[in-house]
Amino acid sequence: MNNDLRRPPEADQVNPEQAPSAEEKLPPGAHRSPPQGYPTDRDLYAIPQWYALPIDTPEHARNAASRFSQMDIYEVLPPEEQQRVWHRIAEAEIKFGIKPGEHVLQRAGLLER
Repeated sequence: MNNDLRRPPEADQVNPEQAPSAEEKLPPGAHRSPPQGYPTDRDLYAIPQWYALPIDTPEHARNAASRFSQMDIYEVLPPEEQQRVWHRIAEAEIKFGIKPGEHVLQRAGLLER
């Protein structure tokens, strides 16, 4: 396996201001506004448009890495968006000095299979 990290050009194309409309039905785990006691900055979430999966602390980043694929939200997102979310999670872990798991890096497109 090649351990070369690579950053896909589309990784930064998440639009954190793309909030769901009031009429849009949200999947479980998604929010129109930040949950009470959690960050208000959309950039501190793995899925910023839905205030889902906070990645503002090492604990939250690790939790996001372990829970994302188990959430109902996962099935709602297209593969390209799933990859962007994995990328945000991997970057958060790296920022906190946590080595992302191989599965996170692969799903983020940062590790060749």
